[in-house]
Amino acid sequence: MIQKFKKLRWLKKQNMLDLVPVRKASFEKRNEKMISIQVKRFPFINLARLLGKSEYVYVHLDEKGSQIWILIDGRRTVAQICEQIKQNSLFQQDEMLEERIAFFIKSLYQSQFIDFIYNE
Repeated sequence: MIQKFKKLRWLKKQNMLDLVPVRKASFEKRNEKMISIQVKRFPFINLARLLGKSEYVYVHLDEKGSQIWILIDGRRTVAQICEQIKQNSLFQQDEMLEERIAFFIKSLYQSQFIDFIYNE
């Protein structure tokens, strides 16, 4: 728990564009352009079977979100992801593009689908 607060304090001091996001959740390709993030529904292994529910829930990303998810590989910074997205014709040239991508990546982090590399 202390480590989590330490990381939150560290994240607040960082420039979002300099951070390197890393995927924590597994995913499936629905088709060429769409991704579904696989999220474990229950914390206990046999609870899903006991309740007669599926073990996973799927979060379906749209085409733009899927494009960003594919670029999150644990090596690229958010700024590098933004540069690659700018070259993509799917995204219109928008002066708020970096802010929008940073907000989307932050929401993935808050949903615990990704993490950021943490160097002390």
